[in-house]
Amino acid sequence: MANAINRHNGLNPELHLVCSAPLPLCFFKSSGSLWIAKRLSWLILALLVFWGCSERERTNPLDPLNPETDGKPTGLRLVSDKRKVTVEWDDISVEGMLGYRIFRKCSGQTEFDTFSVVGKISQYADSTVFYDTIYTYWITALTEGYESPPSPFDSIRPGPFNYWVADSWGWITKITYDGSHLFPLSIRFSYPVAIAAYRRDTTLWVADYFAQQVIKIDKNGKEMISVELTGWPLDLSVDQSSEDCWVALKGGGTPVVRLDRDGGLTKYPLSGLPCSDYLTITVDSQSGWAWLADEGEGRVIRISPSPSTDPDTISVDSPISIAVYSDDGICWVGTRTGLFRINGGVEGPILSGLIMDVAVNDSTGDCWAIRYQPGSDPYGVWQVYPAGEDSIKVLDYPYWSASLAVNPSVFHQGILLADAYWGRVIRFDGNGREIGSLTGFDRPVDVDVE
Repeated sequence: MANAINRHNGLNPELHLVCSAPLPLCFFKSSGSLWIAKRLSWLILALLVFWGCSERERTNPLDPLNPETDGKPTGLRLVSDKRKVTVEWDDISVEGMLGYRIFRKCSGQTEFDTFSVVGKISQYADSTVFYDTIYTYWITALTEGYESPPSPFDSIRPGPFNYWVADSWGWITKITYDGSHLFPLSIRFSYPVAIAAYRRDTTLWVADYFAQQVIKIDKNGKEMISVELTGWPLDLSVDQSSEDCWVALKGGGTPVVRLDRDGGLTKYPLSGLPCSDYLTITVDSQSGWAWLADEGEGRVIRISPSPSTDPDTISVDSPISIAVYSDDGICWVGTRTGLFRINGGVEGPILSGLIMDVAVNDSTGDCWAIRYQPGSDPYGVWQVYPAGEDSIKVLDYPYWSASLAVNPSVFHQGILLADAYWGRVIRFDGNGREIGSLTGFDRPVDVDVE
């Protein structure tokens, strides 16, 4: 490998340098002047050689003096998808290149172990990982007789879920379980205001407000269905049993429509009930009934899958967020004055203050809520137990948060929080400890679990 490097970066001792000739000796007349001239000539020659070498461009990526690479592999990237971690890096093409050595260490280890040696590829899939274990990787490049210094390292924490993020700038992105790594896909929409994932087939439904469309994409971001609407979609929710997608609309003559998995549309006029332009919706995946929160009219409407069945209406002051636990049909409603629970009648407030978003753990029934209440400690995320008998402030979060998504799990609890103030998403475990984050969003308006 040493020869391969030297041929590219000027380290070969046999390298011939073209430099200016020494000063003509006839310029000096005395013997003392001649001695000085000789020394001066060699000094000038040495300076020219040094200048020529120092200015020489270092193009070999494995040259330790290459200012862009420091002689190390670059571009190490990690993505986890359930029990697989994909390790990628920038390809290196030099003479004598053999491949790469991949190093890995797990939570609790202090030293890296050689995990695999691969050929001239730039991607490797590690399928020997376990959930909620932190894995750290780096790589070295192997050539004939040489191994480079290790690349910068990166760490990742695989788990059973991924997350989707809708950004008001128009992008839908997917991020890993630890909330710290992006999947290599970004899908452009005009203005995505809401998303809902169907976890059985890992598809995603997107409400595009300005386009007046609902679009279904697959796990790789490829469009599967696009449905034109007569109104502007405000919110949507997916039935995890049937994949029916319920959509709350502004304008268009009907406030609610239901799309089947193939895009077939059913309208729900709600027996002519007037609805405002401030609607959110959720669906009970056991019964198939939807719940619509109408902030402007001050009520919650329970809607049968049959359009001919009259809806049930429940008075709730200023409902702005809503979620239902399908196992027992209990509905949680966040309002401008507190968190309420609908179980036959309206119970609460269980928490007081402005409840900006609510989400339910589909495996435990716990309700998670983003709350704002004026005072010295205004912002926080709260976890409320299924019966509403107790609540815990899981974390203090000092900025305006737009949305949260809750892991539907007993053993891998946690949330993803969309921070609209700073344009980032933050991943917390079930105890409120931050385990990852990503920045660079404009204004993340909705998140969901894949």
